[in-house]
Amino acid sequence: MNLKLQLAAHMSSLLSETPLSANQKLVQDDKNEDNYILEAEVLDGMQLRRWLLSQGKGLVVLAPETLRDWMKETLSQQLGQYT
Repeated sequence: MNLKLQLAAHMSSLLSETPLSANQKLVQDDKNEDNYILEAEVLDGMQLRRWLLSQGKGLVVLAPETLRDWMKETLSQQLGQYT
């Protein structure tokens, strides 16, 4: 799957040292210089999804839309447990 993430600066440093895939592209976000955009071809699975959830506010899934929707639903359910 083609994964596209918006990353906080600290996450960009981590992922430049430990890439998600061999074809990963990491560039500064032209809309917000404090963020970065990562694009990579990765396998979709629970290991990836657990990792994405574990990064908290350090990243936002931009694509694919199905993964973005899954993140929104999962985080909404988690938030509901605290409200």
